[in-house]
Amino acid sequence: EANDLRVTWMMNFGQTNALQATTGGTDGGYATNGFVDIFTVTNAATSMTNYLDAGVATNRPSRFYRVRLVP
Repeated sequence: EANDLRVTWMMNFGQTNALQATTGGTDGGYATNGFVDIFTVTNAATSMTNYLDAGVATNRPSRFYRVRLVP
């Protein structure tokens, strides 16, 4: 979406999910322990949600995402 990136994922009702991101290295890889929470959905009422990460399509280096189930 222009210079933005929308991340969309499915989740179970009543669960809490955290969208996490980390910056990629110059070699195209990333550190698996470098992820930080950028968006949290608490006690989900729908099966699908999304997050618009504004302006990241113009940033360098690359950015990697993952969704974590929060206990």
